[in-house]
Amino acid sequence: MKPSDQDLLKQFQELSNDQLMEVIATKREQYTEAAISCAEQVLRDRDVSFQSRVQLQESSVSAAVVLRTRWLPFYIWGIVPLFCLSSIAAIWVHCGSPYPSVLLPVLFVIFGSMALALVVGLTERRLWAWRLNWIFLAYYAIAAIPAVFAEISRNDLGTGILLAAVKLVFVLGNVWYFRRRRILFS
Repeated sequence: MKPSDQDLLKQFQELSNDQLMEVIATKREQYTEAAISCAEQVLRDRDVSFQSRVQLQESSVSAAVVLRTRWLPFYIWGIVPLFCLSSIAAIWVHCGSPYPSVLLPVLFVIFGSMALALVVGLTERRLWAWRLNWIFLAYYAIAAIPAVFAEISRNDLGTGILLAAVKLVFVLGNVWYFRRRRILFS
């Protein structure tokens, strides 16, 4: 049995303004259109300002248009494949394993799969690729640590610090960039 609009209004009148805002914004997929309309009505009756469904959709569309930049294609087609290839090259050069022929194909498959998935997913603006990108950025930050220590151990402190600064700026810049552009990925 579906609750009537009057029942919904009574239920929503018992909720706080913050709870009602969650109903119409963050948890809206859990409610029917009638329930969302009743929640909006209760907020209007309380003289609480909020963005309606139409305003939310318009703001997300305008935000998506404003946030498009030239960095994303360069990142997808330049940075991701280049990092994949440089990681494989670094493993090849620094591989101390007696069986590099076994290790390298496995690492190639891991890095290649991750890069391919990122390229395809970010190009199609998929949410799973946006999430996978965080793993990629974390790996990039972690992978920078041995390179920095290698430079420092060669008594080249200046190069080590410069390398660390460049990698830190790259990671933090991309963290800032992709956090702001979450709305572009569905």
